[in-house]
Amino acid sequence: EVARGGGANLLRFHLDWSQLQPGLAVDHNYQARVDQVMAWAAAYHIKVILNLVGTPCWAPASGPSCPLTHDVMFSAPRPDIFQATTKYLLKRYPSVFAFEVWNEPNLGSTFWLGSPAEFAATVNAAVAGANAAGVGTKVLAAGLFMDGSGYLQQLYDAGMRGQDGISLHPYSMTSSGVWVNPSARRSPFGRAIENTHRLMRRNDDHGGLWLTEFGFATCPARPQCLSDSRAATYLANSYRVAARYRYVKGLTAFSMRDYADPQDRNPAWDLRSGILHQDLSPKPAYRKVKSALRRLRWNRVALG
Repeated sequence: EVARGGGANLLRFHLDWSQLQPGLAVDHNYQARVDQVMAWAAAYHIKVILNLVGTPCWAPASGPSCPLTHDVMFSAPRPDIFQATTKYLLKRYPSVFAFEVWNEPNLGSTFWLGSPAEFAATVNAAVAGANAAGVGTKVLAAGLFMDGSGYLQQLYDAGMRGQDGISLHPYSMTSSGVWVNPSARRSPFGRAIENTHRLMRRNDDHGGLWLTEFGFATCPARPQCLSDSRAATYLANSYRVAARYRYVKGLTAFSMRDYADPQDRNPAWDLRSGILHQDLSPKPAYRKVKSALRRLRWNRVALG
């Protein structure tokens, strides 16, 4: 309700596959939680990008390896199992707007430990699963962190094909973690968008570009943070900049709410990047973005 009131018509929802299917059978308690989110989104007419991450211990391409560990969870899954899981989820949730394959594989040891070729095979498996489900859901790859064009080229070289778009996380920060106004000339935000799209065209990929994470941390946060007012201005500017690119088809800011404990005086930046406080009360960014969207008369899907 709060999200819809702020102008949201798109939500990126993270689904942990290793919790959905810790064994061969589906965990019905976890499934019920996902069902509830989908029902809420439908009730408020919000489209959903379903982001699937986390290989169960029985599904790695290298063979089962239980119990689940970090290295197992972020290893490459067997393509046939990923295809079947994609089909299962999209048949259960046929109204899902887009299915996003994984998260930030170009970061190395954080969310993906497989090779670019294995990631390309995972994307292709998702495309096959979506086609088998027969529901018309878009398939997005791959949630690249900032300017991941070098990694994206490796995916094209490895035979990635059939996806409907590329998803990107163009955080407007320097390599040392300093936040930059996205409206600034040659900001990291704009460079990541332009470089990614240029590479897509070079590889005859005419799908859309989806910005499924971007945002700014408010103080206190480490390693760098902004005042509430400046973070709000920078986030609203992100929407204004993105509106210049007709190939940007949708945006979901990271994140809807803060996750840091209010008593924590030194949280990581990603725990203080919400447009709502932890108690769901609005931060200045909530009103700034709502105003920006209204003035832009945004006719694509936005906010999230």
